Amino acid sequence: MNEKTVRTVWCYSVKYDEIVNSETTNPFEQTKTLVYQPKHISKRIVSQNSWFTSHYYNKGRDKFTGLNFKLASRSKLYQITFKNADEKLRKEILKTLDTYGINSYSAFPDLEGLCKYLEWENYKK
Repeated sequence: MNEKTVRTVWCYSVKYDEIVNSETTNPFEQTKTLVYQPKHISKRIVSQNSWFTSHYYNKGRDKFTGLNFKLASRSKLYQITFKNADEKLRKEILKTLDTYGINSYSAFPDLEGLCKYLEWENYKK
């Protein structure tokens, strides 16, 4: 990575009535973009505590509407960007995330994720 490379975290802030219960509601049958937590069908979804957006599908136009194309959704979308040039800040953020249990292994609970986490923990931290 070069100095101009940036890392970006996107946050989407929703209200309670915008969360779909995937047990009782079909997330593909709505008139606006909603958020739902899927059933825990894989180790990765459980580990990541995954949440998904279910985008409104416009049948007339035969396409989905992205979060950034509707004013109501765009106003709830936040972008946090970090430049890689600030190595000290990057390390501090990664350590803080690890304190909260967010790291390579929690995001990817397989052998590769574990190896990346152990390498970071022992050599790069």
